[in-house]
Amino acid sequence: MARKSTTGTTKEKVSSSKVSQRSSHQKDLSEEVRKIAYKLFEKRGCTPGRDLDDWLEAEKQIKKRIKA
Repeated sequence: MARKSTTGTTKEKVSSSKVSQRSSHQKDLSEEVRKIAYKLFEKRGCTPGRDLDDWLEAEKQIKKRIKA
């Protein structure tokens, strides 16, 4: 009888762990973008209609900070 390899299982666990870490990191970044976008909205006097602009500006600020 052939031996059963556990290599696949180990790789799956490592991959799952990495996916979980990335997912957690994505949630953290999304939350940070949301907070910054809301601050931009407030800074503009809470005028509706520019939510996408605020979101994109928040992402831009975070990317700039990460690169620095």
